[in-house]
Amino acid sequence: METVLIFLPKSLSTYDENGYLLGRFSPKNATASDCFYVLAADDSCLNDEVIGSFQASNSKRREKNSKKNYLTVSCINGQLIVNKVVKESKICPLNRCHVIEYDETSLIKSELFIPQDSLLSDDYLQEECDYFKLLAHQLKRKESASLSKTDESLPKYLQHVFALFHWLSYGLEVSRLSTYSSIGSHLREHIANLQWLIEKTWRDGGVNLQTGNLLCSLILDLLGGLAVACTLEEMTMGGRIHFFNLMASKTEDLLELIKYMIKWLMGSPAGLKLNYPLNYILGNFFLYNIYLWWTFLGLIRPLLEIGFKAFLKLGVLGIALQIAILADIFSLVTFHLYCIYIYAARLYEFQLKGLCSLSKIFLGRNRNPEPDKVDSCPYSTEQLFVGTVCFTVLLFLLPTSLVYYVVFTLIRLGFIFLGGALTHARFLLRILPIYSSIVWIAHPQLTMTTTKLMPVCGTTDAGVVTLIAQPEVSSWWQTMRLCVPQVLKKPQSVDWRGTIKHVLTGKLMYPV
Repeated sequence: METVLIFLPKSLSTYDENGYLLGRFSPKNATASDCFYVLAADDSCLNDEVIGSFQASNSKRREKNSKKNYLTVSCINGQLIVNKVVKESKICPLNRCHVIEYDETSLIKSELFIPQDSLLSDDYLQEECDYFKLLAHQLKRKESASLSKTDESLPKYLQHVFALFHWLSYGLEVSRLSTYSSIGSHLREHIANLQWLIEKTWRDGGVNLQTGNLLCSLILDLLGGLAVACTLEEMTMGGRIHFFNLMASKTEDLLELIKYMIKWLMGSPAGLKLNYPLNYILGNFFLYNIYLWWTFLGLIRPLLEIGFKAFLKLGVLGIALQIAILADIFSLVTFHLYCIYIYAARLYEFQLKGLCSLSKIFLGRNRNPEPDKVDSCPYSTEQLFVGTVCFTVLLFLLPTSLVYYVVFTLIRLGFIFLGGALTHARFLLRILPIYSSIVWIAHPQLTMTTTKLMPVCGTTDAGVVTLIAQPEVSSWWQTMRLCVPQVLKKPQSVDWRGTIKHVLTGKLMYPV
């Protein structure tokens, strides 16, 4: 015999007048049972959502049997009792009915029980056999029917603001500033965040967990940036610390350290016997590149001073913008090391490919243009001689190139790690769960993610089993993960397999 589930709101026990039950009947399918979802009680019987009648204590029973699926409920001493259940115009035995009393306030106000902006239909939820999500979906849809703003157009002033945001984003994209500059990328993301925050708050008619988190993060970002900028400007204006001169001095110390390292490589690093002519050429070539770059930095020092002043002035717009400015300054200062890394990587890749290609001579094969195919090929004595000489030269020169490649690849990996850390720092500032943490502590019912059924001791005289649905709040970490604003995109994760492959084969590595 099949079970019939009856969901009753706890607020019915405080309803002191006779009335009619509003809700929906969901027939059984392959995964779900027959369900009566009672959403509320009403005095009018003209509502199309009437699925039963309700009798308050010490009142005359009111009953209506004109529908195929119908039930009558009464309240005696604050306890809800199901008196009659009609299914498909047939009376259903009460011992086959399970009553589940739920707290409609928690289901309606919880923003995490059903994913926000969910487009799931009732049929889909019923097929998934998720009774409480289907119930919460119906309750929220019923309450927001008269308050929804999805069909209303935005005010004129918001439309003008969004048009300005669109043109700013378009300008950043066309100029490629958002691709090659951390400042441009930050500005584009900031514009998208503001647009989403304003539109989402307007559509929802208030602040929810996601918009509240983003709003609190933006406020904290502005306050922190203002505090840092004011502190640095006060120290700079007071003459106590000259930050730009200090940065220039540290940059010069870094260049001297790189020069010392290259000169060390030009000798016998760690006792290695390197090829002297190639080692001498590579060392002097890299030293000349460093000299050119230091000269260039001296020429553009006025522009760097302007950039530092912009850092102090624009820093009032937030710590995230300050981090983006620092990332661009760091990329500019270390650009010469990136160039040296490119030279070392290209030389290593050329030698490695040459060795792999020439090694086929010893096997009597040559490369087939088709992918992963090798053809047999007889070589003449002259070809074997030239190929052997070239292979020998590349093989004995490889250790020298490999030493430079390993050193500058490690430096490049360190810079990429630092750049990725700055990018993740800007992302972490945007997902700070300030608002959701306050709600999780002060109003946990708003962060309910699941329900727990607690049985009531004993059954009624008719054999009806009653269960109490209690809201359950997940852990703080799981709740915070669900409250991350949808507009924020997580930085690209590191492809360790691809990175290792690029390092071994000499392919260039780009920032993550």
